[in-house]
Amino acid sequence: MNAGREALTAAHHLADLGRWREAAEALRPALAAEDTAYEAHCLHAHCLLNARSALSPLWWSESRGAVRAALRLEPHGAWAHRLLALLLLDEGRKAAALREAVEAVRINPEDAGALNVLARCQLACFKVDEARRTAGAAIEANPQDPFAYLTLAEVARARYDWAEAERAYRDGLRLDPEHEALALGLGELLFMLHRTLESAEVYLGAARVSPENDALSKAFTEIWWHLRIIKDKWRRNPRSAAAPELADLAELIGPARSEPIDAAVRDLRAATSESRVKVEKLLERALDVFGSVAELMGATAYTSPGPGTELKSFAYPMPAVPGPPAESGWYVLGMDDDPVPGDVSRFRLAVATLGYEGELTAEYAAEFDAVAHGSAGLRVRDGDDADFHELMVEIHEETTRLALTYRAWADALSAFAAGVTLAKDQSSGARSWAASATRFRDHATTAEQAREWEDERQEAIRSAHAAAGLRNEAEARCVEALRAALPR
Repeated sequence: MNAGREALTAAHHLADLGRWREAAEALRPALAAEDTAYEAHCLHAHCLLNARSALSPLWWSESRGAVRAALRLEPHGAWAHRLLALLLLDEGRKAAALREAVEAVRINPEDAGALNVLARCQLACFKVDEARRTAGAAIEANPQDPFAYLTLAEVARARYDWAEAERAYRDGLRLDPEHEALALGLGELLFMLHRTLESAEVYLGAARVSPENDALSKAFTEIWWHLRIIKDKWRRNPRSAAAPELADLAELIGPARSEPIDAAVRDLRAATSESRVKVEKLLERALDVFGSVAELMGATAYTSPGPGTELKSFAYPMPAVPGPPAESGWYVLGMDDDPVPGDVSRFRLAVATLGYEGELTAEYAAEFDAVAHGSAGLRVRDGDDADFHELMVEIHEETTRLALTYRAWADALSAFAAGVTLAKDQSSGARSWAASATRFRDHATTAEQAREWEDERQEAIRSAHAAAGLRNEAEARCVEALRAALPR
């Protein structure tokens, strides 16, 4: 083994250990040797991209120079194209980065690293479904790479698929329990999902690995505050003070500007109202049946109120952070307004209200079920042969259906809000992308540079139109789910 190859092997080993400066210094003989120069330049750029300013204050220009040198030596080198994609992504040239990542995968379709970078570039360009498929392919190519699971988790979060994101984080941490980015990502996700104690455990594990990380002190502060809030909460009557009435839902979903959803919700409101009236009548009949027999048995109907009932608390959702003004800069996309219309910021309150109604109704259903089971051996009938047990079974079945309707209703609106939010993220990102591309195009010093930045702007415009399609698809799915939720 010659000196260049020995130096390259040593540098790879040091880089695997995260000793970036030592790895970069060990590369010098490999950079000078013809047979190792390409790989050495790539590894040098890899070290700079990971260590950044800790390795050199000029890390960006040096890493770019290393990649260019590698491409001069091997124009079809997959590693060099992958590194260039990462550099372009850092620069904000998302479409150009995507092209380089695609080229890296074309050269080496089985390279897990290239697939991983491609997934990140696709995600940056709002090609979320493609990014999910590519991230899965990266894991198939190398199931032992924790970083591939980090990418899958980030893609899942962009899709608002919290369950898949959590699985990906945990799968990656099983491979590398000390992976800082995986631990911090999982902790942040669990905290966001209000699983406070679980997130605290994850953050503590991350602190043992990287106690100097600034994100940890903030996370622990938030957790401590949240736990104190939980501890110091006091009992209250939330029904009249906090939980909106179902009749107020039209005000909450109206700003979404979806007539098909408004119509489906009106039909659901009517159907659930009818179902509630039916349950009320059945209960009245059941009480009449039981009362008529009870009186014959010498029972006394007490008129004094029973013990106070502890009302179920309503978790009022935090208000959504307001977005930018509607008129801010859509002209860079050749549009007058956001291609994704409507405001779903109040859907969280609508979903919480429906979830609350579903939980209350499910609790009633459980109580009715207990009564029905308890009365199975007590055949109480009135003169018309109405059976108390059968009435209670019917009441339980009706309230169970109603509880499921509320839950399905909440799920449908929640999914629509998530879809619109995702589409608005994409349209807003496309606007920023186009604004940046327009600025660079207008200040380009050569015609070629102007064409490149105009290409970026056109990609942003296509992304904005695709965002509008995402919103329409979410609306169609929501209407279908709302119609399916009608109590039968």
